[in-house]
Amino acid sequence: MAKKHYVIAVQQAFVPGEAMFDAGTIVSTHNDFFKAREKADALNRKGGYSPRNAGFAAFAHEQNLTKGECYPEILKQYLADKYDADAIHAMKGVLDPYWLSDKPITEEMTGWTLEDLKIPLAELRARYQDRAQAELDAAQAQRICNAERTARIEAVRNQLVAERSEFTYTFPAVAGVQAGRSYYAAQVPYGVLVKLFTFDDEDVVPAHLRAQRVLNERRAEDIGVYVAENPDNYVLPAITASVSSEMSFEPLAVAGAAGRIGLLHIPVEATLLINDGQHRRRGIEHAIAKRPALREETITVTIFFDQGLQRS
Repeated sequence: MAKKHYVIAVQQAFVPGEAMFDAGTIVSTHNDFFKAREKADALNRKGGYSPRNAGFAAFAHEQNLTKGECYPEILKQYLADKYDADAIHAMKGVLDPYWLSDKPITEEMTGWTLEDLKIPLAELRARYQDRAQAELDAAQAQRICNAERTARIEAVRNQLVAERSEFTYTFPAVAGVQAGRSYYAAQVPYGVLVKLFTFDDEDVVPAHLRAQRVLNERRAEDIGVYVAENPDNYVLPAITASVSSEMSFEPLAVAGAAGRIGLLHIPVEATLLINDGQHRRRGIEHAIAKRPALREETITVTIFFDQGLQRS
């Protein structure tokens, strides 16, 4: 049975502008614990209560409790459970001051907790050490399990990276969506562009379409001269291409990028067909023939997946 969430008065508590609540009174009911906790925190602030002397608390219970009714036995059980939880928490700090974080639980903090619980250290050890140690052991076992799982995941990731490097071309890219389809703006070195990206490959472009994809060699040569003679201030806009095989995109952990920045992996057997920018591609080929150092410079290629190159 799903638990329900409530705010209960843990002592006789007064809230200005609302009412006086007897200890054990159900103040409000909620669909989830976070809403209940927000309500309890708001009432504590309004009534001037502190975390060490709370007037209200959020808790979960299997039974249907009625708002405005008083349940002293349920309050008694809640306070007993809370006392045990606080005592175990304190004992874990005694056994391992660093169990919560890199900052240790100090002797002063433990002292204040024991004062609130009104229990001496010797009695805390006698009553709660075994349970606290069991929780610490379980947490350590879980950390080891998580570390082993992370190591296995990392091993698989490294294996995939190795396979991709062997069977794919990989480019840094930014992912986007147009008309419901993914596309990628990849940064492609000139040498790779010339080697991999085609324009009128007779193996993939039908003859009746190749006739419409005429390359003006003079125009391409002019672009090549422009780039080669202006290596410090030339500008070339992006090229658009289609890829015949399914690609994979590996997002990188970049703050604020929402998974849009990463590595684009293209299968080596894919055809990379230029749809717009054939003269830039050919001009770049001319330019790097004149200035081989240009091979490492990059151009943005907007890449779309096009199964069978039907749409290109």
